[in-house]
Amino acid sequence: MTEVEKATYLKENGWWSHYHPNCWFESSKDELWVNDEGDIVGFRPESEGITLEEAFNIENKVMKVFKDLVFHSNRTGGFNSRMDFGNGFSISVIAGGTAYSTPREDKDSPDDFSAFEVAVFAPNGDWATKQFVPDHHDDVLGWQSRGQINALMLLIQSKKHA
Repeated sequence: MTEVEKATYLKENGWWSHYHPNCWFESSKDELWVNDEGDIVGFRPESEGITLEEAFNIENKVMKVFKDLVFHSNRTGGFNSRMDFGNGFSISVIAGGTAYSTPREDKDSPDDFSAFEVAVFAPNGDWATKQFVPDHHDDVLGWQSRGQINALMLLIQSKKHA
């Protein structure tokens, strides 16, 4: 679907953009009114807007999960993937001989692993794993199954903005 088609779909379903074409708001959450001069007022600040892609994903309930990760070979012989969620947070998922993965060895494909090492990052690049797993003692989560990673990815995406 093109960006124009997505924008049209959003407008037909109660969304609007105001400050620029990539700053979207859900109209059901607005408190707009017309002042005495006839101007519409009460617009939320631009900082509360979300991207076209985020708005479209929300409207369509499109949530990213493990199967959406794209893995690349890394220089240590393993595999890594990093996904940005659009709300400022990103996830890193790695596997291989130097990672807390099962098996803890280099393999031919990410499909050869049953568990992975995972970390979450804030927009400024700082570790954010403990924001989502507060009782964990470290910035990385070792030996995470695909199901555990799915749950973490959904939790990260449910947070509005960093």
